[in-house]
Amino acid sequence: MRNRRPTIRAATLAGALLGLCVAPADAQISLHSTGGGTINALTTMTVSAAPGTQYLLILSLSSGPTALPAPHAPSSLDVGFDLLDLSVGLPGFLGTVPVGGSIDVPLFFPPLPILDVLTLHFQAVRIVGGLIDGKSQRWVLTPAMPFDSEPTLTSMSVRRAGYAAITRSDGKVLLLGGGDDGIVASYGQTAVDLYDPATQTFTPMPPMLAPRVSHTATALNDGRILLTGGADAFPIGEPVATAEIYHPFTGVSVPVGNLAVARGLHQANMLPDGRVLVSGGTSSFMNAFDIITKAHKTTEIFNPATNTFSAGPNMAEPRVGHTATALQNGKILCAGGFSYTTLFSLPYISDKGQLYTPNAGAGTFGSQKSMSIDRAGHAAVLLQDGRVAIIGGATSTGASILAPIEDNTIELFDETIGSGTFAFDSFLSVARGLGAAVVLQSGNVVIAGGAYGSLYVPTPDSTIDVYHPNFGLLATFPMTHARANATAVALSDGTVLVAGGGEEPNPQAPTQVISFDSAEIFHP
Repeated sequence: MRNRRPTIRAATLAGALLGLCVAPADAQISLHSTGGGTINALTTMTVSAAPGTQYLLILSLSSGPTALPAPHAPSSLDVGFDLLDLSVGLPGFLGTVPVGGSIDVPLFFPPLPILDVLTLHFQAVRIVGGLIDGKSQRWVLTPAMPFDSEPTLTSMSVRRAGYAAITRSDGKVLLLGGGDDGIVASYGQTAVDLYDPATQTFTPMPPMLAPRVSHTATALNDGRILLTGGADAFPIGEPVATAEIYHPFTGVSVPVGNLAVARGLHQANMLPDGRVLVSGGTSSFMNAFDIITKAHKTTEIFNPATNTFSAGPNMAEPRVGHTATALQNGKILCAGGFSYTTLFSLPYISDKGQLYTPNAGAGTFGSQKSMSIDRAGHAAVLLQDGRVAIIGGATSTGASILAPIEDNTIELFDETIGSGTFAFDSFLSVARGLGAAVVLQSGNVVIAGGAYGSLYVPTPDSTIDVYHPNFGLLATFPMTHARANATAVALSDGTVLVAGGGEEPNPQAPTQVISFDSAEIFHP
């Protein structure tokens, strides 16, 4: 079990290795470096000397000088001896120069937050007869380019939370629908914006056919986007059963067959054969009790070849505000969410996960597996190693279903252990539900915003956590705004777009809250 880690200003080393000759170096041994000291990548320290020379590469947190007694020569080094024992034990740091006159010593800098607040000093020494008999110039690794977040150049055309985001084949991002009235926006909009990472600008696109918030958007194999359900516009604000297909480049949208039931706060996942599984959700947004007790255990399957929906298998329990994550083998993990009992319709938060296995027909759900706690309104992402990270959410653990609180833990689902097992992994910097999460190419997970405190009186959060499944919480950084129920989209240049979300005071009615139209770019 990992302990809670402190906030650190950055977890990425992107500094340059600067060769600083602070004292005359012995021409018989030299030190050079390539690779830049980048996190999760190799940096190479090259020691050059006559073949057969015994060398020691010393790593230190100090620039020295460190006096050496006679008969060592030189009389001092330009690094300290504070990490001498570590240096002797690191692979390649102590050895003999081979034929050719140089040896490459690889360094791998893991994503540990402490590295980003250190200055690392390197010096190679020549050893003759057990004594230091020559030194290279000193090289200094200085961290630079910390994580930061900056506003985009333009804002979206509308305020939105509870929207859907899809990345087009050209790397631009579509933001579809959403609501403008706070964190859990209950009135949908038809507006669509296109974000261009090259210019950091938003451009309005043709609208959807129907207003939607808390809906789903799924990119089909041919590039078109399937939009299902969600709540409609003011003054109704109730989930709908309609669906449409939106063309990501032309903005042309056409209706397709309706869902069997109205759904909002549901999930939709692409299946290996190109069909789409739609799971859970609720048919009412009237109040908290209705949202939960009118949740669905049913699923539906959309076939893009016929533009129709058909019945899928039932889940073991109704779910709304759950997650559904497609695994590498094509299965889908449905986890958590609000639910209710068959007898007396008593609401509860689920602590169960259930795997869906697709086949040529409707597919099947397996037995339920228990999470470490119950969760709803949490986030879930597929990690590079095939496991699933379940992040935060509202829980009744230590509280009650009538007053659930947000949770600050991450647990991992591993299908390879038994028939699937959940286990606690790490802590978040704060408890957060309705947060956005995305996996980067480095394997790090960016967890942005969300809300903490009571589910019914939530406080939006203005931080980003960076987490890695092998190292836990790496670092925490500020955002430009507190954002809940937004999305986080990994862009092709390695940055992350976090747009919209709620909530901020309504300038016309300070006691009311509305959503943001602003967006920001997070630089890992």
